[in-house]
Amino acid sequence: MEGSVLPAFLLELLVDPEDKQSLWYFADRAVLFNERTKRVYEVRNNIPVLLVSEATELDDDEVQSLTAEIAGATLTGTVKREAS
Repeated sequence: MEGSVLPAFLLELLVDPEDKQSLWYFADRAVLFNERTKRVYEVRNNIPVLLVSEATELDDDEVQSLTAEIAGATLTGTVKREAS
């Protein structure tokens, strides 16, 4: 699971299956994060598993941690978000 890399063209196409909005990609954790629904979707073998039933619901502390990481990482490019 760790160290997954998705191509930029694919990230441009991926949206959350429920709210149809863009996702934050954490390559080092191999997850796609939706701060609106408080869920992460795993990326397994470089394949995003975008099924709500397979998503992991996050508690408020986990959401806050990822959101803080996004705030710090957007300057370095370590977290990727494509335009919706």
